[in-house]
Amino acid sequence: MSGAVTIIVDDADLFEGGLVQPGSARWGTLPTFNTTLVIDDTLQNKIPFTFPIKGITSLALVGFTPTPSNDQTFSVQIGTDGQDADIGYWSNISYPSPNLGCQFFTTPDLPGNDTNHPTFFFNLTASGGVSFDYAIMQVGNFRDITGKTIIVDDSSPEISWQGNWQEENSSNLNLTIPFKDDQPYNVKSWYPHGNSTHRSNQVGDSFTFQFAGTSIVVAGIFPVPNEQPDAFVAYMNFTIDDYSVQRKFIQQDVQTQSQVHFPWFKNNTLAPGAHTLVVEVLSLGGLNNDLMVEIDYLTYTPSFRTASEKPNFGTNPTNSSGSDPAPTENPPPSDSNNTQGANIGGIIGGLVAGIFILLVGSIGGYLFWRHKKELQQRLLHQTPTPFRDTSRPPTGRFLSEKGRILSSPSSILPVAHLVPTPNQDENLESAQIVQQGTNSRVGSQSSQQVDNSHAGGVYATRDEIQDVNTRIDMLRRQFEPPAYQTVI
Repeated sequence: MSGAVTIIVDDADLFEGGLVQPGSARWGTLPTFNTTLVIDDTLQNKIPFTFPIKGITSLALVGFTPTPSNDQTFSVQIGTDGQDADIGYWSNISYPSPNLGCQFFTTPDLPGNDTNHPTFFFNLTASGGVSFDYAIMQVGNFRDITGKTIIVDDSSPEISWQGNWQEENSSNLNLTIPFKDDQPYNVKSWYPHGNSTHRSNQVGDSFTFQFAGTSIVVAGIFPVPNEQPDAFVAYMNFTIDDYSVQRKFIQQDVQTQSQVHFPWFKNNTLAPGAHTLVVEVLSLGGLNNDLMVEIDYLTYTPSFRTASEKPNFGTNPTNSSGSDPAPTENPPPSDSNNTQGANIGGIIGGLVAGIFILLVGSIGGYLFWRHKKELQQRLLHQTPTPFRDTSRPPTGRFLSEKGRILSSPSSILPVAHLVPTPNQDENLESAQIVQQGTNSRVGSQSSQQVDNSHAGGVYATRDEIQDVNTRIDMLRRQFEPPAYQTVI
């Protein structure tokens, strides 16, 4: 359990028989909780107020005390299962003061915090002139509170105040309360619930409240007097989870001089479960700059069955000095959808990046291959072709070193390797080198083409030898140096 749970019970649900509940047709709208009030309608000097209560650990009565002309004492007895006072008996209890609207009686701790849910019979004997507005009861851990109304005072640590809210502990208002049908109204001094409120006249002030329920009411005091309709204008924003609404408040919103239990905000259609309420002051105006937004208490219908099942939202420090309180660290709710969304986003991002890298690599590889191919083509076209003697194609056969008949080669030497020199001796030496290279190459090529059918050896003819010598002479003539002229 996250803390004590206090329910509020209206007078109409608490008492029955022998009492009168004023209605709006007779007395107009009453400045009371739920606009109802139970008063004495008899001529008796002492009357009993009896009601059963079950599964509670304490009880307090809130109402209006008698006028000074009436007896200012009362007595209370609490018993179980028809016994008169086995729980407790208190006699000659004095009211705090005559003509006062307040919490005038509170029981000590009661043995109701167990699974047996003991029923207490509460009997109050009082003088005429007392009236009852509501009762507040702190319930046991296992008391079924389905359909009940939980009340949270403005002083509760469950409410987090941000900004410059002022906590007021001594304010009271004068209210006109009916006494009996044949008697005039009485003016009584009224104190707010819990004897405190939070007030603000600063734009941006706000408060936060977390709860688990199906309805919520923000109640307080509306400060506008009837005779000054333009004295106060306020704009406030109310947010529940992701839904926000702005409201404007003016004097026409109230029917009494100073409206107590004024509902600044209510929502009765919430889905069962946990909710977060945020209330913010947007702007204040009017003729009287001293008037303030004033919050007294919150009420909500729980979506949990017993106090032991109430969610633990943590407590928030109340801020009275004007600085924002440190936020309560609450772990965010687990959300598998958000986790899956993050994973899917990461996978998609990685896939797109991989495809992009692969595409860039492919384009780069293709451009590199194309450039290399073009370079190879250019080099191929620049390669010199072999020199051939077209005037006299080589005929006949050549001799190897062993005197075997060889077929003639298809090429001689590339022209690019035949570089002319200015010296004739050097030209002759080069020709000899070429001749040696030629003979060696001819012999090398001829050795691979020996006709095995002439294993005994065949000698070459004289014409073939002469043909070889002719080719050598031709090479010599080709290597002659260019003619040089002497320049004077």
